Amino acid sequence: MKIDYQILFRKLKKGEIAPLYLFAGAEEYLIDEGIRLIKEKLITKGDEELNYDMMYGFEASIQTILEKVETAGFFGDKRLVVVQGVNSIKDKKLLVSYCENPSRSSCLVLIDEKIDSKNKLQSIFLTSKDAVISHFWPLFPNQVPSWIQEKTKQKGKLISHECAQILQELAGNSLRSLDNEIEKLVIFVGDRKTIEEKDVLELISSGDIENIFKLSDAIGERRLDKALKIFNQLKNKGDDFIAVLGLLIRHFRIIWQVKEMNEEGVSPLEISKIIKMNPTFVTKYLQEMKNFTWDGLKNIFKRMLQADYEIKRGISKPEIAFESLLISFSK
Repeated sequence: MKIDYQILFRKLKKGEIAPLYLFAGAEEYLIDEGIRLIKEKLITKGDEELNYDMMYGFEASIQTILEKVETAGFFGDKRLVVVQGVNSIKDKKLLVSYCENPSRSSCLVLIDEKIDSKNKLQSIFLTSKDAVISHFWPLFPNQVPSWIQEKTKQKGKLISHECAQILQELAGNSLRSLDNEIEKLVIFVGDRKTIEEKDVLELISSGDIENIFKLSDAIGERRLDKALKIFNQLKNKGDDFIAVLGLLIRHFRIIWQVKEMNEEGVSPLEISKIIKMNPTFVTKYLQEMKNFTWDGLKNIFKRMLQADYEIKRGISKPEIAFESLLISFSK
């Protein structure tokens, strides 16, 4: 049967382990999480070397794979065998034969980025009650903040949707990188239950938090003289302008959203609920949006993305690219 990875994870956490799994997709972090959950339920801690095997389809023969999966586990545990790159296995007929009647004393997990829909192997996983197929594609950017909130909750802390968006802007969309940053934040806040914006900015960004927000507001208010003054203060303190640019992009993305909803007749209170932001801040964005036409906003996004490209490709130094960006806003 085919199930969504979130449903899969819930079943695994309950200890509902099938004899066969087929994991497809490019999101390695989620695939690793699935394997971790299976291992946690099947194998006693400390016995991994005895009852867990990771193999690769391009180098392991099908005979070796089947020998491992048909060997009983030690000390009453089931054996877990994971095969990366299942499409590279040469003799798939033997594998198909095994999957039609799998061993109940082990769990076989087959992994590859793409699985051919016409493949006999996949048809078995779609129809067999003993087999599960799940796809692990990278999350869409708008799904990442909710994932951050859920992962933070699993680690015993809370984080607002807006704060999760800031973390995403600063750390990117890589789930593995975000998990590392969340772990650092959990340690950073200590006994406090909630991770706040100041925590994210202080730990992830090396910058002066107050001035970074003042810079975004100055640009939003079209106070470019003030923006350049704040920029020089940040430059003198050695701030990370990649992180500052990420926050600036976020700032204008919110202006765009607020402007769009305002023109559709959505009330300020409803806007604050939709974008999950304090109504006081929404009022500020409603004022700032008046300073920009749609064409003006499009040009700003084009310039910000160009600056981001130049910085990340090493074409320009971060502070030079950022200063040029600010100057271009006055044109």
